[in-house]
Amino acid sequence: LSTLTGTSQADPAQFASAAVTTYVYAPPVVAFSSAAYSASETALSATITATLSPTSTEALTVTYATSNGTALAGSDYVAVSGTLTFTSGASSATFAVPLLDDALVEGSETLTLTLSGAISASLGAPNPAILTVLDNDVAGVALSPPSANGAGDPGAVVTYTFMVTNTGNVTDTFTLAFTGGTFTATVAPSLGPLAPGAGAALNVFVHIPPGALGGANSLSTLTGASQADPAQFASAAVTTEVAIRVYLPLVRR
Repeated sequence: LSTLTGTSQADPAQFASAAVTTYVYAPPVVAFSSAAYSASETALSATITATLSPTSTEALTVTYATSNGTALAGSDYVAVSGTLTFTSGASSATFAVPLLDDALVEGSETLTLTLSGAISASLGAPNPAILTVLDNDVAGVALSPPSANGAGDPGAVVTYTFMVTNTGNVTDTFTLAFTGGTFTATVAPSLGPLAPGAGAALNVFVHIPPGALGGANSLSTLTGASQADPAQFASAAVTTEVAIRVYLPLVRR
């Protein structure tokens, strides 16, 4: 707000004034409707909204684009870029990011959304924004029975049979390990691939040393771990004992 004044030089007491108001034009602001979006990969698409405030009587445009984060274009989503148009009076406009539904256990992943090159508008916050792609793939494994006990003579081989079941929702192969104990064992290094819900029998062979004393035992653990997600595993306790043989003297009459 300003004042314009005109004063008489012949009589400075005589003057006139006028108020002057100057308005600064503030263009509409375009930004994302949220700093964070999320969608499951099973949705196959995520809808992203940009907002304009205040609305305009003119059509306004802004450029949008995606870029990789932990989510990778071509593997987790389809890269997109283009121009959004806000028609006269519109307060929002949307674009879609196609999502790719894979069969990998990889957890939630993110990509970046960016607005740029606004015409007849300025860029505001939030911008950029993050899109999180929610993974629907889960790994899991079960071993049964959860424990097993066996016995045998010195030099014998004790056989145990377990069922390995894929409890996840993706086809998976399982890494096997037999640890602990004092007796050696033979077990396959892996089992699979197994479809979701499928199971397969696994034999474990424990070798009792020829010189083992009766009553001695070996405590071991069988572990099956998902190769899709090694944090998912199951284990079973295995106890192998050396049999005690009692021989009675032969009495002749």
